[in-house]
Amino acid sequence: MATRWDMIAAGREAVARGVKYIYGAKPKNGEFVTYSAAQIDALRDQYGSDCVWWSDDSKAGQLCCDCSGLITKGCGVLRGSSGFRVSATEDLPVSKVWDNWEYYIGWAFWMPGHIGIVSEVEGYYYALDGSARNSVHYAMPRQGWTRLLKLFDVDYDDDSHEESEDEVSPEEITQAVFAGINMQDFVSRCMNAAPIAAVSNDGGDVYRMYEPKSGDHLFCQAEERDALLSAGWTNEGVAWVAPKGGTLPIYRVYCGRNGDHLLTASLDEANTLYKSGWTYEGVPFFASGEGEEIHRLYNPNGGDHMLTASAEEKDSLISAGWQYEGVAFRA
Repeated sequence: MATRWDMIAAGREAVARGVKYIYGAKPKNGEFVTYSAAQIDALRDQYGSDCVWWSDDSKAGQLCCDCSGLITKGCGVLRGSSGFRVSATEDLPVSKVWDNWEYYIGWAFWMPGHIGIVSEVEGYYYALDGSARNSVHYAMPRQGWTRLLKLFDVDYDDDSHEESEDEVSPEEITQAVFAGINMQDFVSRCMNAAPIAAVSNDGGDVYRMYEPKSGDHLFCQAEERDALLSAGWTNEGVAWVAPKGGTLPIYRVYCGRNGDHLLTASLDEANTLYKSGWTYEGVPFFASGEGEEIHRLYNPNGGDHMLTASAEEKDSLISAGWQYEGVAFRA
């Protein structure tokens, strides 16, 4: 029987291989399958264009699967998302996952018409997340999960496949940054964050992105901006400009409990948050330590952190009840 780590392996493989979402596509003989244009047309004839989008035609010749097919890849049993719920040995409110995240690793997140996998990274899930998103390892606020399922087809008492790799710490990543190591490759060995911010010291515009479901703000550069736009985030414009050849790494961490991203130039702060359960997401860009002041504020009502180079916006947010946390760094 499959274990929780087989479920995690299925999610990791889908993301690593860039498996595309097509409604009705399933793995065969335990492997993801490449779908032809004719096969995609056949699925559209069977399920309709509301399920199999016309834009899915661009996925011909690529590995394809749907959300319940990902669960099948992990456990080896073919069911639909509702079938996995009906057969589950436990069916809990999704909020229970926060009682003991580690206990629920490899269980299924469920909502009407959709299913995913509880990640080994607190606050994240794996899923074939629809035609627009495809295979993802995303933070929970990006999806409206309602139930937590202990799957009938998985032996959760068998931890024999549990991996032994050590997590990558912020200290290790900092050393790798200055050694010129590609961070995406470096951190992928333990999969302790996703998406991992790609390290670049080329400078350029830093964009402020907003996730309307969670109310979270995230700061990134162009490549990650484009990926987030595809995932439903809103681009609020250029927040400031990162210098080329900056000497001060800016660390990004994520709190799965409230969906908050935070930037800090302090390795000590990054380590403290990391050790208290935040997920480390890498170095999205650098600062010079000598440029314009970047102010950090905290919303005690929503739990979101905001950074701004605008003194006027800073004062406006303080007037609206945000707490001022000082100058985070100088761009």
